[in-house]
Amino acid sequence: MKSDCFIDTNIWVYALLEAKSDAGKQQVALTLLRNLPPSVSIHVSAQVINEFHWTLARKYRLADAVVYDKAINGIVPVASSVLPLELATYLAAFGIRERYTFSFWDSLIVASALQAGCTTLYTEDMNHGMTVDKKLHIVNPFH
Repeated sequence: MKSDCFIDTNIWVYALLEAKSDAGKQQVALTLLRNLPPSVSIHVSAQVINEFHWTLARKYRLADAVVYDKAINGIVPVASSVLPLELATYLAAFGIRERYTFSFWDSLIVASALQAGCTTLYTEDMNHGMTVDKKLHIVNPFH
């Protein structure tokens, strides 16, 4: 059975940012990433890379070169794929938003995960334990 997963932005931020205020969440995020079985493919989208960059550059005020390094050397080698945001993803997100009342940005994440065939979405932002379209299980590793 296919068990690909999608890792949302916040997991990557906690895993790759050395902030003392988030040390507990960093440990949870790192443990999650380290303990995924080798048979599981990890997916992210261009949206995740963009949100990661914005969060580290704006919220944590890191220089672009540092953010670029953390994204390219921290996320990209771990991910099996970085999915593009295509028109089909955008259109699917509208239906997901209508059915589940997620924010539009969360709906784009869910649409990307579903299009990649993921069975699990790791995120801090949505309802832990929820299943979307009878296919995608939402897991908050900090729950």
